[in-house]
This record gives sequence, structure tokens and C-alpha cells, in this order.
Amino acid sequence: MHPGPGPDFKRDRRAGLAPAGLRFLPAGRIAAEELEQLPKRFPRLQIEKAVIMPNHIHLLLVLMTAGASPRPTEGAHFGIPDVMRVFKSQTTRRWNQYRGTQGRPLWQASYHDHIIRDENDLLNHWSYIEHNPARWAEDEYHV
Repeated sequence: MHPGPGPDFKRDRRAGLAPAGLRFLPAGRIAAEELEQLPKRFPRLQIEKAVIMPNHIHLLLVLMTAGASPRPTEGAHFGIPDVMRVFKSQTTRRWNQYRGTQGRPLWQASYHDHIIRDENDLLNHWSYIEHNPARWAEDEYHV
């Protein structure tokens, strides 16, 4: 998300997606709701780890291969770009509806992705996502 005038979360916890002790403001709540819909839209997608921060989101996604559980053959073929396109499109559409605006961007055009190469890489990224909220005060966009 673009850095904006204030954080997308406040005190209280929701669904493990917000930092402990925080609750979402509207943009964060919309992002959390759309994130929860992704595995329904993309049956071979598993969200292993996620945290929604005030100005960005971290996701650890797994694309199940055909024949793997839990949903081996459902849905069409898709990739991370498809997942991100739908997520960003749906959250932006809903944010604009909420704000009474039209066509205003919520997200930057690009995103950073990384293919997990081994268990050590997985553990490093898992830990980064897990501990990122504790580093929010150090973020250059922290307000």
C-alpha cells in the first residue's frame, strides 16, 4: 500500500493477520478480508504466513501442485502474478467503494517476490514476517 496519513491498524487482534494487540482500520480490514478469500478463489493456494502492516503486507504463499493435498485438481492453472493481481484489484475496488472514489490506486504497481529455495530460506522468511511488526517503529514511513 502507499504510505498514507496514518496506520492501517490500531489496538486489538484480528485473525492473526495484524500485529499482536492491534486491530485494523478500514483499509487493513479490507485487505484481511480479501486475503481470506484468496484460497477460495485459487483452490491450490495456501497462505502459510501473512501479516498486514500499515503500509505493506507480507505473504508466504504455497502453490500446491496437481495431485498434492488438500485440493489436488480443483481450479485452473494460476501463478503468483494472478494471485497478486486479483488481491490488489479486489482490495483497491473495495477501498474506492468505501471512500466513495473511483480508480484511485491503493497499491504500488509492482511487488517483490522471492521463491523459497530450501528449509533455511523458509525459516528466514517466516521469521522475518513474524518479527516485522516489532520493527514497525523503525520503518521510514512510521507515523
